[in-house]
Amino acid sequence: MRRLLLIAMCCVARTASADPCTAEQPEAGVPVRIATGPADFGMLPEACAATAVSLSGRMGILIAEEDFYGSLLVAGALRARIELPGGSWLSTSLPGPEYRFVANATLEADSVDLSASTLGYHVPIVVGRLQLAPYFRFMLPSETVFQHARRLGLEHGVSMVAPAGKYLEMIAGYGLPLYLTVQPGGTEAAYLPTVSFDVAARPVRWFVGALGISVRVFPEEEESFESLDPRAALRFYPTHGLLIEATGAVPVLGRDRTDGLVSLAIGWIAEAGVLSPAAATP
Repeated sequence: MRRLLLIAMCCVARTASADPCTAEQPEAGVPVRIATGPADFGMLPEACAATAVSLSGRMGILIAEEDFYGSLLVAGALRARIELPGGSWLSTSLPGPEYRFVANATLEADSVDLSASTLGYHVPIVVGRLQLAPYFRFMLPSETVFQHARRLGLEHGVSMVAPAGKYLEMIAGYGLPLYLTVQPGGTEAAYLPTVSFDVAARPVRWFVGALGISVRVFPEEEESFESLDPRAALRFYPTHGLLIEATGAVPVLGRDRTDGLVSLAIGWIAEAGVLSPAAATP
């Protein structure tokens, strides 16, 4: 599957005439940014460097009337990217409040906790008109939802972007997140590979619309197919550097019974190359 993604992106890149990370919008190489797991784990990161910060909130809802069960998750986070000299960049998701509500028949429970946090490192590799961005990301044990355990994790993967004409770009990649839950009786591991593919249209400087799909699997279980996630994003850049973003996803076909996920974010993006060696030279 990785080879097919790479071949498809390379074919598109050969017919394109633009730098994959140069666009009239403040950002390029941006997938549909909506998390299906804690913090940013399992969510394909950006394929191009930038210095940016955003405040985001997401909500997931599950309503199973036949089982008399329902759940609601509302979480917030502060996300940031910092471009480093040489073109690589750091990413982070800092923890915010996380509200959970569960109703099971006549029983109800809710809680407010601190969500997870991540720290990542991304390296750009240009192959013709295709840019690859291998990355490593760590999930730090900042969650407070566990009473007698701590969850951490490690993820590695690759993001890819290629222009498909003047107004389109294709973003794809995969992530291999490993979750480790450490508790007094031992450590439980969960492995959840994810493959994503998005197409983004950028008809004008101040707007980008994106459609995409991702596939999640859970190899350790007998029923290993976790979810097929159709998703969409609307990104607005009303003034220089300002970002307003709305995204949504609808998990279907797999073990994940979530009915829908939505996310809203507001942020700021610095000019491209703000920390590059050229910009730093007097």
